[in-house]
Amino acid sequence: MKKHPISMTTLVLGIMTLTGTVILSPHQSAAQANPVRVEVGKEVKECLRCHSMETLGYQDKDTGKLVNLHVPLARFSTSNHGELICTNCHQKGYDVHPHTKKAKAETLYCLDCHDDPKNPKFKDYRFKEVEAEFKKSVHYERHGDKFTCFSCHDPHSFEVAKKKVETAAIIEQDNAMCANCHRSPVRFADITTKRTVPDLEATHEWLPNAQLHWSKVRCVECHTPHDQGNFSHVILKKEQAERNCVVCHNKDSILLTTLYRHRVTTSREKTGFINAAILNDAYIIGATRNQFLDWLSFGIMGAAGGVVFAHALGRWITRKRRQK
Repeated sequence: MKKHPISMTTLVLGIMTLTGTVILSPHQSAAQANPVRVEVGKEVKECLRCHSMETLGYQDKDTGKLVNLHVPLARFSTSNHGELICTNCHQKGYDVHPHTKKAKAETLYCLDCHDDPKNPKFKDYRFKEVEAEFKKSVHYERHGDKFTCFSCHDPHSFEVAKKKVETAAIIEQDNAMCANCHRSPVRFADITTKRTVPDLEATHEWLPNAQLHWSKVRCVECHTPHDQGNFSHVILKKEQAERNCVVCHNKDSILLTTLYRHRVTTSREKTGFINAAILNDAYIIGATRNQFLDWLSFGIMGAAGGVVFAHALGRWITRKRRQK
């Protein structure tokens, strides 16, 4: 296959200009405001002598699609793979710099590395379960092997949100990952040419105050099954997405069993109900109910009503006495 080097920046910006596209970063969030850089080694620097150029890429002659070969050093150095060297993943023919045209661009498979039960770094990530869930998702059902882990998670820049990061930052990062395709005609066309990029405002017009929901709740809360635990990779078809408001807007909200579960428990233990995560980080009417506060409010309202009634009764009695 003959590859034609072109300016990626020029072509992408041109397409974005014509289509009016704004591509959101699936990984940049408030969680990365102060990233901790990892000093990359000599072998990585050798690769980045070429791959750090923003214009490095080519146009596939058969498909006509742009293939971007740019690897941003700043993003890579702070990513989950920032401590690795390129040849940990790119092996066949990539051990020389510059590599030859015969270097095989093999399809990488996450579980080749992430299926090591002895590695303590992987014990919390359930990679085999994630793979099984992913193969039940609408993305895999419709696109098969064309839709991979890398369709959402860029291995050169992906960074798992830290456990201590604010809930709002996690929501921003996770939702940007969805919007990166579902708001971009360019990215959407890379996956399928049978459909045009959906109009999210139109498809969510049934949802009251959609913008507020998108800023306070992750897309996956409604677009994944509720019985999958803290996070699920089973992305449902739009017809199966949750539309029952009461599922979230009640004291047994599904949000308390997903993103907020751990945060709600720990924040209540450390700072009490008033400072709990569900109160400060979300706007979910009905999900913040507390039985003690319910009874306390009923008591206050009852006492206030009793005072008003007693005052009115006293006025009526004294008036009768004056008339006599």
